[in-house]
Order: sequence, then structure tokens, then C-alpha cells
Amino acid sequence: MNQQLLRNMRVHEYVLGFLSVPYDEKNDTEMPKLVTLSHEFLRSFCRNNIENQFRLYKRVSIEDAKEGCLRVDTMEEVATLTAIFKNNRILCQNVSEEVIAHIVNMIEHKARSSIYIEFLQTVVMVQEKEIKSAQEKVAQEICSSSDDVRVYYADSASFEQLKQLMQNTGPEDLTADHPLRYHIDLVRLLALCTRGRNSTTELKCASQLSMDHIVRVLTFPYCLIQVKDAYLQFMLHCYIDADAEMKDVDNVDFIERIMKNIFSDIQMYIASLSQMKTEKPLLPNSALEKYVCYTVTEVLIRLFERPSAYQLIVEI
Repeated sequence: MNQQLLRNMRVHEYVLGFLSVPYDEKNDTEMPKLVTLSHEFLRSFCRNNIENQFRLYKRVSIEDAKEGCLRVDTMEEVATLTAIFKNNRILCQNVSEEVIAHIVNMIEHKARSSIYIEFLQTVVMVQEKEIKSAQEKVAQEICSSSDDVRVYYADSASFEQLKQLMQNTGPEDLTADHPLRYHIDLVRLLALCTRGRNSTTELKCASQLSMDHIVRVLTFPYCLIQVKDAYLQFMLHCYIDADAEMKDVDNVDFIERIMKNIFSDIQMYIASLSQMKTEKPLLPNSALEKYVCYTVTEVLIRLFERPSAYQLIVEI
């Protein structure tokens, strides 16, 4: 009711008008606080409200800073854009290539931040249902972008960087601007782009992350559970539960090494359950529990449902 009342009073228009007011970004210390509050209001204004999302979407401008419009030039503005598209199937189905290209361009020229990736994740999936057209637009833009965007650490030299990041980073350090958080969310984005058996995106995304690299990351001794979860999700949707034929997923050596790693994590989870009554759990926030009970379970089910599963089991 409050959202409707605010819409009828056209409060969002006054807030957008306020955001159009220029100010001295170097010396004005109070205005940034008001800008942040204004964006928080706009996100609350359209949260779970399709009508309000449409009202704000009509005022989005990615080309220039028109008065009274929501320009998309900062992380704050991208976060608000994400709220406008969140769980709105019509907007996500019709997201333009220009908007997606604009966000990817911001990653390339401004910063590698998970805030930008979150918008792309939002438009490809609405309430656990894939948006095929958005998947293909996002996958095309990501896969054709520069190396500044596609940070996969796939070659030998950069993989050493990834190993150092995982070894020196705790789950509590994975803030939106952390390079490892960006990598995790980028891999998760590729997983979302391939979810639902989309052969077009599967082939594109498989060219970005090979099974060899997936195995190398998953079996690294200091691999974080958050990293494993993203990589297994990608392997599930791009290689296992895929429309395109992915022969690498039938590689006995690859699957055997992954299975051994998975079983080791299951044992770790069982050990953590036995400690919960007397000690602090091994992993806070149930990261291990989510990984084992949801991601690992789904991967194993889909893997053994494959026609080639029996031969794979025999060879292992």
C-alpha cells in the first residue's frame, strides 16, 4: 500500500529529479550520503512491485544524463537498475543488448565488481526460471568481451594467482569488490547462462572454462567451498545436464578426481555435524552444508542419469 501511495504522489519522480542535480563530488561530503539514501528509496519503492518497476524503467537512460532520468554510470545506479529488473519476467525477457553491453563496458572500464555481475545474473533468471533470450545476449557479450572482463585464471601463470587468492582469502573477505568474489560470481553467471539446456550458450561458455581447468580448480587443496560451489554449478549446467554433447564429462580421469574430492567434502560435512553439539561448526553460514546437500547432490543425480553413466562407473 505504501508503494502505491508513493507512486500516486509521484515521489519517485522528485527523487529522480534530485539525483539529476549536479554537485561538487570532490568537496561536498553530505551530498553522497543523500544520493545513497535516494537510491535506497528507489530500490525499496520497486521491490516486489511490478508496476513501480515499470515506472522506473521508463526513466532509465544509458546514453546521457537527462534530467529526471536514472542514468546508469555508477555502482549505486547499477544496483538500483538491478532492483528494477529483479523478478520482473517481462523486463528481463526484453532487456536490450545495449543495456547488457553498457554494463559489461562498465566492468571493463570502471571496475571488476560483483555489483555489475549481479545485474547480469538477475536478467537471465527469474524466480528459478531461465530467460533464454537474456541468457544468449549475456553469454554473447561476456564471451566476446576483453580479458579485463573474462577473468578465469585459466592459463598456468594466472592460475597461480587464483591459488594465492584462495589460499589467502577467507569467506568473510569476499566483499563485492574482492577479485575472488568477482571470479566466483562470473563463473556463477556462466552457470546461469547455460542452465536449462541452452545449446547456444553451452557451446559458448564451454569455450571459456574447460573441464581440465574445472578439475584443476576443484582439486586444489585450498579451494574455498564458495569457489567449488560455483564451479560445480557450472559443470552441472554446461557439461552434465546439457543439450549439446560434451564428451569431456565422460573423461574417466576427470570424473574420478572430482568424485574423490566430493567424497572428501562429504566426510568433512559429516565430521562437522558430529562437532556441532560441543564445538563451533567448521564452516559458518552453512556454506559446506549448502554445497554438499544441494549442489553436490544435484550433480551426482544428473551425472548418473546420463546414458553413459554405467560405463563411466565400470571404468572408475
